[in-house]
Order: sequence, then structure tokens, then C-alpha cells
Amino acid sequence: MFTVKQFEEDSCMLKYDAASEHSQCPWMPLQGTKIPLYWLGSQSALDNGACGRLSCTPTEEQSLLDSLFLAQWEDCAWKGFLRYDVTACELKVIDGRRKFVGQLNEGWNLNNFLKQNPFTFQCMKKHRELLLFAIASVEITNPEIIHSATVPDDASLVVVNACYFANPLPVELMPVVTIHGRQKLEGLHIYEVKDYPVKAFLFIGNGNLKMLIEVVAQICSWLQDQKVPYSLLISDCGTKMYLFPQQLVVACSLSAWECGGYIVFKDKFEFDQATEEAVLERLGAFSLDDECFSVVKQLCCSVASKLVT
Repeated sequence: MFTVKQFEEDSCMLKYDAASEHSQCPWMPLQGTKIPLYWLGSQSALDNGACGRLSCTPTEEQSLLDSLFLAQWEDCAWKGFLRYDVTACELKVIDGRRKFVGQLNEGWNLNNFLKQNPFTFQCMKKHRELLLFAIASVEITNPEIIHSATVPDDASLVVVNACYFANPLPVELMPVVTIHGRQKLEGLHIYEVKDYPVKAFLFIGNGNLKMLIEVVAQICSWLQDQKVPYSLLISDCGTKMYLFPQQLVVACSLSAWECGGYIVFKDKFEFDQATEEAVLERLGAFSLDDECFSVVKQLCCSVASKLVT
């Protein structure tokens, strides 16, 4: 059961410590801004419950969250906040065994989004309309959607520049090899994705989402500390996470959807002439070499062994 209601009471704003080394993206521009808020209830599909298990069966909650996301996205499009209409972009499946997907999007510019980071002061001040909604946890039995509320301390913000895919991406169809979690009932399994141009890991929590998040978060934190760029692709309602550690190529890295096999082309000729061989070369240029990938693999198994009981 779900409820949608108007809510005017202010929640606590995210705190900003000007002396902190992590305060490069201050939250102060959000003060006074009210956006839709999705409260996760204690019986949410994201909650582990008493036995620490998560059902993979689609739920009403997931459908409601999808509906909220799409409704807010369409509202931004209707108000003219989007730089282009992604639904109008030409798509095709590139010939070849891996079935990479190509999108022709002449208005797409990842560098512009990176320069206009929505969490910096100036960009947030100018582009508050890019915030779709916030997600946060609260001690209530059932989830709720609040029509208008300020952002709570522990909220995750959903920004309009999200990619949304209804079908599996090519990487999700690739074979995998187990590197951690040999027993079927173990709490976490880690796999190495095989026969794919970007070396990658697949994490499956076997129903324990909190454990899955904790393991992946620690690994990503280590990569960030080591200045190793990476992309994280989350699928199947959060039950699967693909991690793509990368090497920088001309100061750039691949986006999560590119790593997944969804390739954006800005040039019509390049789009028309795209081949699987060209995509393999394009993605493979960002992949870690065997030695570096082996180091990350050892880290993944080490973190999992310490945290999984």
C-alpha cells in the first residue's frame, strides 16, 4: 500500500562544513528549495528485513518509483528544461555477436554536463529545475511520496540527466566466471565478466542488499582514493551491480551506459558506419591491463571476505 500526500513541514537541510576538505560541492544552494520526496518505509523492497533477504519479484513499490521518475522527467521535458528529446533520437542495434546499441544524438555533450556539475554552487543556483526528486529512509511502515518537501540529511538526489533503460544492456548478456562466493547460499557473489571489451565485475547480493552496497561502496572508495576512474551500472532493481574500473584516455573515462554497450554517436556518418569492431576498439581503449585488473580483483575478494559473514 502506498500513499501520496502534500507535506509542508521542513526537513533538516544537508549540512555544509566550510572547513571540510569534502566541501567542494556545498549543499547550501538547496536551502529553501522544495522538491518531491520519496520516503522508503521500513518494509521497503530495499530493506533487508529480519532474515536479510530481498525478493527479486517486481513489486508495486518499484512500479510507483518508476512512475514518479518518468512523470518528473516528462514534466521537465514539457517545461523545456531538457537540451534534447532522447525519445526522438535514432536507435539501432549494431551488427555483430554482442548486439551493441547505437544512439544518434547530435545534441549530446557529456563534457558540458561534467563542467556544469549539478552539485556545485553556481550550477545548482542556476539549474535547480534539474532536480527531479529525492529519496530518503524514514521509520514508517509503508513508503510515501511527499509532493513538496525540503531535502533531508540522508537523501539521494535524482537529477534529470539519468539514463533509463527498460531492456538488458549488452554487458548483461555476457558470460561470467565466479571469483568469490562458491557456495550457492553465500551472501555475496562476485563474477568477472568474460568476452567483453571493458574488463568488469558483476556483484550479486543473493538477497542481501545492504551487504552488497557496503562491499561495492568500499571498493569504489578505494578506487577513488587510488585515482582509478570507474563507472557503476546498477540493474535488476538494485540486485546486480556492474563495476567497470578504467584507465584514463585523453583525460576522459567511459560513462556507465557506454560501458554497458549503449553507445552514443554525435555524428550521423559515424552512426551509419558503426561496426562492432569499431565499438570493441573504442571501449577496449579504456579497459585496465591484466596486471591492474588483477590488483582490483584481489581487492574485491579481500573486501568481500572481510565483510561477508
